[in-house]
Amino acid sequence: LPQPLLYNRISNRQFSAGNMKGAGASERDRGAFSSLSAVVEQAANQSSIMKMRLHRARSSLASLNTSDLRLHGRENDMDMLLGKLRNIDNLKDEIIMVSGSSGCGKSSLVMRGLREPAKKMGIAFCGGKFDLNNNALPYSAVVDSLTELANHVLASENVSQILAAINDTLGEEDMQLIGQAMPGCRNLLSVCLVDNGRSSHIKLGGGKEAVSRMQYAIRRLMKAIGSHLRVLIFIDDLQWADDASLDLLLSLQTDDEISSLLLVGAYRDNEVTDGHPLTIRLCEADKLGSTITTIELKNLDCKTVQSLVAEVLRMEDDTDKVSNLSTTIHKKTEGNPFFVLTFLTSIYDEELLEYNMAAMQWVWDDDIVKERFVTANVTSMLVSKLKRFKLAEQNVIKVASCLGASFSTTVLSTIIKESQRSSTMQRTSYLRKSFTFSDDGSDNLDGIITTYETAGIWERESEDNNRFVHDQIQSAAQELIPIEEQAYFKSVIGGILLKNLDEAMIDESLFVIVSLRNYVSSSLTEEERSDLVRLNARAGFKASDNAAFDTAVVYFQAARELLGSEAWEFDQELMVRLYSAEAQARFVMGDLVVMEQLIEEILSKEDLSVKDKFQAYETKVLAATSGNRFGEAISTASYVCDQLGFKPLPAKAPKSRLMKDYMTTKNALKGLSKEDILALPNLIDERVIMKQRMMELRLAPQYHANPDLHPIVVLNMVRETVKSGLNRSACDAFSTYGFILCGAFGELARGREMGEIAELLLERSDMRPMKSRTIYIVENMIYHWTAPLGMTLAPFLKGYQAGLESGDIDSAAYNLGFRGWNLWFSSRPLDEISHQLKINKGVLIKLKNENLRLCLLPHFQAAINLQGNSPKPELSGEEMVYNELYDLSVKTHNNLVRATAALTQLELFVIFQDWMSAKKLMAKAGDLRPVVFGFFQSVRYTFVECLICLKVAQASGSWMEKRDMKARAKKSLKILCGWAEKGNVNVVHTIHLLQAEYFAFNGNSVEAEEKYKEAVTAAARSGFLQDKALTHELAGKYYLKKGDDYWAKYHMNLAHTTYLDWKATAKAVDLSNKYPQFVGDDSE
Repeated sequence: LPQPLLYNRISNRQFSAGNMKGAGASERDRGAFSSLSAVVEQAANQSSIMKMRLHRARSSLASLNTSDLRLHGRENDMDMLLGKLRNIDNLKDEIIMVSGSSGCGKSSLVMRGLREPAKKMGIAFCGGKFDLNNNALPYSAVVDSLTELANHVLASENVSQILAAINDTLGEEDMQLIGQAMPGCRNLLSVCLVDNGRSSHIKLGGGKEAVSRMQYAIRRLMKAIGSHLRVLIFIDDLQWADDASLDLLLSLQTDDEISSLLLVGAYRDNEVTDGHPLTIRLCEADKLGSTITTIELKNLDCKTVQSLVAEVLRMEDDTDKVSNLSTTIHKKTEGNPFFVLTFLTSIYDEELLEYNMAAMQWVWDDDIVKERFVTANVTSMLVSKLKRFKLAEQNVIKVASCLGASFSTTVLSTIIKESQRSSTMQRTSYLRKSFTFSDDGSDNLDGIITTYETAGIWERESEDNNRFVHDQIQSAAQELIPIEEQAYFKSVIGGILLKNLDEAMIDESLFVIVSLRNYVSSSLTEEERSDLVRLNARAGFKASDNAAFDTAVVYFQAARELLGSEAWEFDQELMVRLYSAEAQARFVMGDLVVMEQLIEEILSKEDLSVKDKFQAYETKVLAATSGNRFGEAISTASYVCDQLGFKPLPAKAPKSRLMKDYMTTKNALKGLSKEDILALPNLIDERVIMKQRMMELRLAPQYHANPDLHPIVVLNMVRETVKSGLNRSACDAFSTYGFILCGAFGELARGREMGEIAELLLERSDMRPMKSRTIYIVENMIYHWTAPLGMTLAPFLKGYQAGLESGDIDSAAYNLGFRGWNLWFSSRPLDEISHQLKINKGVLIKLKNENLRLCLLPHFQAAINLQGNSPKPELSGEEMVYNELYDLSVKTHNNLVRATAALTQLELFVIFQDWMSAKKLMAKAGDLRPVVFGFFQSVRYTFVECLICLKVAQASGSWMEKRDMKARAKKSLKILCGWAEKGNVNVVHTIHLLQAEYFAFNGNSVEAEEKYKEAVTAAARSGFLQDKALTHELAGKYYLKKGDDYWAKYHMNLAHTTYLDWKATAKAVDLSNKYPQFVGDDSE
């Protein structure tokens, strides 16, 4: 009963506490009174609850509905994203980018459109966000996303399988590297990274190898996870991403071996120009074959804003009533969704928008709303909103905004507690006021955090982490700090963290702390400036160790600028390390101008030793070689060796000097077995180590600029190794020595032994960086001399893999490129060759090795042409045009591309028997052997040259030409026979074929026919299909000319069949067209 009515009924019965206690009151009356009292009390309680519920209902109606809103105007975009998510297993090469202005709803679209559906589909949704205020933190958003992914994995049903896959895929050192750069992955990787309270630290080494190694390790981690778990990574605010993160994301996106990974990014299109790093990476991804799907979010139109406003005000059933208000809001905010909601919240807070409980609807005055806010902007609205909070609450959010878009509650608490005791806070009245965090002196941080969560200012990410709901709110929070105080305010926060966090926490938050301290670089005491210099140096070295070179240079430069002209007087040892590391970082980034300035600064210091300057010299040589300034690279390396006290090498190498060095080296190795060499002591003399490194760096530019001196450098390295001991340079020394022994001196067995020594050295733990390069040298330049060519194919793949693992992507590319060449020459079926070369071409593009990509194109195009239906001896098509590629190679002095293109075109002329065109090209291209010295191409060219000369001599009407061509062929045949006598099994069948042609030319029929048979048998035994087919064809022509149709048909049919086995359809058609009477019927 309603309470008044209940009381009336009770009073009408004349019950009261007084008369019920009197003597005249009966037990029945007293019992009735007790019961009624209980009823009254219960009714009163129920009334109170009803009032509370009514109050809550009224409060709910009178508050804005700003949670779980529909994404107005984004329905089609939501459907598209959901469709992509459902097809995640087939989106290997696709990346989704969401672009638009700040506040247009990019993050909301992805989170609402993908996060919950992904969870229902068992897809791990992992997100990260870059922060404008902390853009000097390497990999920040990637770290956040991989941390979330690690948590997904550990909570997954497949965790045991995923951990097993990770253990099978990653080595312990790679796990440590990932854990070092991505701390959130440490638990997942199950690697102990703690030693005496500090994380185990591994240096990646310098240069581009460090970047490649880090990227490859993380790609393998993603490959292991992706084999058991579908993953969606969302990276927000890519316009603020560091270069290292962008390169890593591009590397993940373009890795074909990572399955079930969908990468989604968001960025502000008004901040990303054509020259922006993100634009450059997206163009690279497009060139690499990735499909880039871009969702461009525009502001909402007036009608959609009206729909949004109606939902916020719970007036969806009568949207016309909000028409005028929506028009005002649309005009003010231009339809930006975040600004629309901010505007509504602002006029609500200002009580210009109120809920009329009597009318049960929202009321406002359109004219007052227009007039009041016509000049206001959204940022000022947010600032005004924040200023309505208590002073202590404002102070908390000011500090939190300086820590980043995401911040730790523990760190925030440390600042609040320690600031109360810091004398620094007494420097200015503003600091004293700003570091007051409660009205009564109590610590109410938890309450303040909850207040901001309730107000929608930030949201809790985890137990210890919170994130601002929008970066505009973070920016508004920072505007609470006067502009003239902001820098010092942030610096003070950094100082508090530095003084009060333990060493482990400092290392974890190092980049944040240093960035905050860097806001004030003037008005520092000497001690403060000294500490800040060392902090920046420490941050720079840490970033370099994690291959984040673009971040490293920020801190290195800050340290240098703090010291100015006094840098070298401050701490010379530290400056040497800093300048050298920054020069190396600048080289990796391609900033060669600043790199040169830093190197020259180091080299100009006369009181520094060669050892002090060595890293600078090393970078200088690498940069010169990378820029094709081979002479500069050679002279720098030679100068360093001279400064170290070693006798300089000659500027020229006459044959007599080469033979002298060769004999000296031979004598140095005399009596040393393979085991003796492997048992040599480790090289420990630092002076010799530096010398050997310079000689190692000199090898490539020497080979390109002055190949005559290349053997002198190699022989010197071998002798020094025997004399002083083994280190990583020994691999280059012995592998290259073996290459020279085979190619220059014809000592095939001894050369192979040197190659085996180099490979055995790779088993040493310190030789890992040399593995990829050693493999491509021994397989491409040594082993083909004495082993079947097909046996090199599998090792090349191991060399490619080793290069990726160690970060030596140049050597990885060479392994892949040389394997492509040997695929062609070893007569694999053409469909297999074209398939493999297509893959290799794409990989070489990703590895950014344009030179080797161009070298593969001739073989790729030849394989395509031969599989066609039209006989086509010209090396031209969709992949390349011979004349264009040849002219480009001549123009750019790219002799390797020129030689590869010319040799492949010669091969096609031979296959299609166009001897006159072959003769002209051979004359134009010249002798290609010096260009491909030691490669199998040099062997192949010798065979092709000999065959062309014999066929031209047979057809020529000039006795002088016959004589010259025959003499040239005889010389080439002699070279081939010499190789065969020393154990080269890949030339035996070619020698038999050339001898057959030679005998045929001289009219020795019996010998010619016998040699044709031997050539066919040897080619079949060695697996050279194209040469077997060629031998049958030439034998068929021989018998046809002789008038023996039976054997002509026999060989022509076998030629036709063998060409088809090789998948050379175009050549088979060519034979059918030219010899229809002999090809097609093999019944006999």
